[in-house]
Amino acid sequence: MKIASRHLPIYFSAEPVDYSQLTNVLASANIALLFYRQLDENFTEIADSSNKLAEYLKASLPVVTFEGNSLSEFVKQHRIGITINEIEKITLAINNIKEDYNQYKKACTDCYRNYLSFESYFNELYDVIFK
Repeated sequence: MKIASRHLPIYFSAEPVDYSQLTNVLASANIALLFYRQLDENFTEIADSSNKLAEYLKASLPVVTFEGNSLSEFVKQHRIGITINEIEKITLAINNIKEDYNQYKKACTDCYRNYLSFESYFNELYDVIFK
């Protein structure tokens, strides 16, 4: 695989990746898989605290996730991926994303910028402090 992909923006590593390189590494993928099982009422806090969705959206990666939880509602509302109710539908979900890939990527970028990027909040604060 390394030889076949040597001219492509694909990252292979058996070693941990430094956080500063994470976005570049994730950007070598086309679609992210984001599967959580809702075990209890803490699901939202667990899913949000992992920060995986934010990292995937920062890299403009559309996601495939399970249906029926707060995460899937966010995915559907912002058109940043496809939700499925059984793993056997993953191929169909990936093909649906591929058909409208550029729209999904744009939605991911917009969603990250509008909801998950802290830079905009800090920029407003810096403007107040330093003006």
